Amino acid sequence: MELLAPDQRLRDVALGAVGGVAERAVTSECWPATISAHGPAVVAAVVDSRKSVAIGPVTAAIIGYNGTREDQQRRCGHDERDPPNHAAALSTDLAKEERPMTTPNRLSLASVVASALFAGMVTVGPDATADPPPPVDVVLREPTPPPRAVTVEWNPLATILGKVSANVVVVPTDHHALVLSPFYAWTTTAPIWIVDPKDPNPMGPSIQLPKQTFEGFGGEIGYRYYLGLGGPRGFFAGPSLILASMKAKAQDASELSFWDYGLAVDIGYEALIGDRVALALGGGAQYVTTSHSIPDQQLPAAVYANSAVRPRALVSLGYAF
Repeated sequence: MELLAPDQRLRDVALGAVGGVAERAVTSECWPATISAHGPAVVAAVVDSRKSVAIGPVTAAIIGYNGTREDQQRRCGHDERDPPNHAAALSTDLAKEERPMTTPNRLSLASVVASALFAGMVTVGPDATADPPPPVDVVLREPTPPPRAVTVEWNPLATILGKVSANVVVVPTDHHALVLSPFYAWTTTAPIWIVDPKDPNPMGPSIQLPKQTFEGFGGEIGYRYYLGLGGPRGFFAGPSLILASMKAKAQDASELSFWDYGLAVDIGYEALIGDRVALALGGGAQYVTTSHSIPDQQLPAAVYANSAVRPRALVSLGYAF
C-alpha cells in the first residue's frame, strides 16, 4: 500500500467522498436533493478529519438550491421526519480510508463540487480571517563598553611652556570624572636691552635686563562630564582650579617666592583606542593671577609671572585601567 503524506491523504479522502456524492447526484433526476441529503455528511466528515471550522461557504455551495425543500422531497421521496443516516456510513468509510480515492470521469459536476470543497479546505483555515500580527520593532543596541575607572595620561603639548604635566582621570561612574593634573614648571627669560625708564631722554643709554628663572610645582583639580559610557569616552567639558608655588630667581641670585592661582574651563573629545589607549584633544581658557606683582616677562615665563586671561590647548596620551 502506498503511504501518503497527511495533506495528500486528506485530499484523496475529500475527493473520494465528494466524488461519490456527485456520482449519485448526476445519475439521478433529483440531484439537488441528493446533494442536500449527502452534502452535510461529507462536510461533517471532512471537518472531523481536518479539524477545520471555516468551510461553511463550501457547504453552502454544495447544498444550495433554488427550489423549495418540499419540492425536492416530493420529487425524490425523502421524508424530513426520517432522514437517511448517511453521515454515519460515510464517516465509517472515511475512517477506513479503503474506498477508491478518485472520482469517475463522468460529468463535470463531480469535478466542480470536489474542487470547490477541496479549495475551501486548503485555502480557508482557522486563521485566514484573523488580523495580521502587529509589526515588531527591532532595535539593535551596541554593547556597553567595558568600564575604565582610572586613566593615566601625559600632556606632551605642555613642554612648549616649559612644563611637565600628567593627568589622572578617575571615572567612578558613567559620565562623571575627577581630573588631577600635577605639574612641574621651569622656564627662563633671555637678557635684553631696554631704555632706562628713569632716564627722561628716550634716546638715552639703554640698560640690560638680567636673565631670570621661574620654577615651581603645582597642579590642577577639575571635573569633567563625558558623554560616553564606561570611562573617559566622547565629548567632555568641565572646569578646573589651578594652584602653584613658584619661585623667581634673578641673575644676581636674588629670589622671590609667590603663588599662582586661577581657574580654567576646557572642552574636548577623548577616545579609548582598543579600550585601553587614551587620546584626548581639546582647548579652553584660563585665568591666572599671582600673589606678588611682577614686571611683565617674556613668554613663556609670563604665563607664571603675570596675571592674564590666556587660551590653552589640550593634548594628552595615556593608558586606561
